[in-house]
Amino acid sequence: QSNQNVRSLSVDNLYNGASVAVRVTASNGAGTSTYGVGTTNIPVWEPLLMRNGWVNHGASYAPPSYTKTRSGLVLLKGVIRKSNGAPVSGQSVAKLPYWPSTTTAQPTFSDLQAARVQVYGAENPSRQGEIAFSGNISNNWTSLDTIRFIPTASGLVQTTVAPFNGWGQTSSPLKYAVDGSGRVAAQGILTVGTLDTNARFAIFPAELNPGQRLMSPTIAGTSFGSVAIDHRPSVGTFQPRQTPSSPPDMGIQHLYYPNTYSGWTEATLLNGWVNYGSVQSTAGYTKSAHDNVVSLKGTIRSGTTTAHTPLINLPVGSRPKELLNFIVVSDMGFGSIEIAPDGNVRFRNGSGLMMSMDNISFKAEQ
Repeated sequence: QSNQNVRSLSVDNLYNGASVAVRVTASNGAGTSTYGVGTTNIPVWEPLLMRNGWVNHGASYAPPSYTKTRSGLVLLKGVIRKSNGAPVSGQSVAKLPYWPSTTTAQPTFSDLQAARVQVYGAENPSRQGEIAFSGNISNNWTSLDTIRFIPTASGLVQTTVAPFNGWGQTSSPLKYAVDGSGRVAAQGILTVGTLDTNARFAIFPAELNPGQRLMSPTIAGTSFGSVAIDHRPSVGTFQPRQTPSSPPDMGIQHLYYPNTYSGWTEATLLNGWVNYGSVQSTAGYTKSAHDNVVSLKGTIRSGTTTAHTPLINLPVGSRPKELLNFIVVSDMGFGSIEIAPDGNVRFRNGSGLMMSMDNISFKAEQ
């Protein structure tokens, strides 16, 4: 903005890591002053202010933090613990200055268990921006590394998708948006319909389907579930894969590149792990030049399942600053993968029959 005759000025749609330069002058009856110039840099990460006895876990894990990227995506990182008393289901653990248009729900990793994490949206004004856990929450440690969403302040267009085969919308309908890096962000909470793995429940435009079949972790009620995001337009985009009996709802939260994207680097698999084969995604990684967010993909099998065994190694420039933890699809259940500052993407727990790196994304810091 320029040449604004005002005493104060606000700048919209800023992002973490941006640099803002300001030049001002003053005028009165005596004349006009020379220009004063100033620059401020917005930190890449902001500290997340914890509530109700939740604190930073410490050790080698990231402190609880959030960032809004240049592409319009909000990402969190950090591992937290309850410093006093038992966790309370649904209680606010922190509050963000950003929130989604409607509440999101997804699985997170809590002391080797799957738990539900919600970020309350604009449809709930009294709680918008609050983060709350439910289900198998441990007071020992819980990861925030899986949390990301499109906020209302992103400026991105979100399109609502009508589910079918008995699946229904809630007050948080299934939506998608394409962010500034070309990634497709799908988020919403659905009531559950037909659970047959051949019964798709949502279709995105064909040009937004992924290039390979992806495995997406979900939260079904307070239990872990999973869906497949198919690359074949003729069969539909989303299909249920693993769901507990009669869950009240399912939270969908997935970030992926569409089939038009060609920037993947093939990853070298380590310690006996190989690509699963068939139509599943092959191991790879990519980093957006627009916001430095690294995305992984790949459904793999048959490797060493000792905790902390490297699966692949990421190059310098595509690594986190601290140890990160992600919940993933593993065979017909859940597993976890950790990413270390040395670039090693490591097996934490799960099954050697199948591990998926799909839906892992984080901000590269070194």
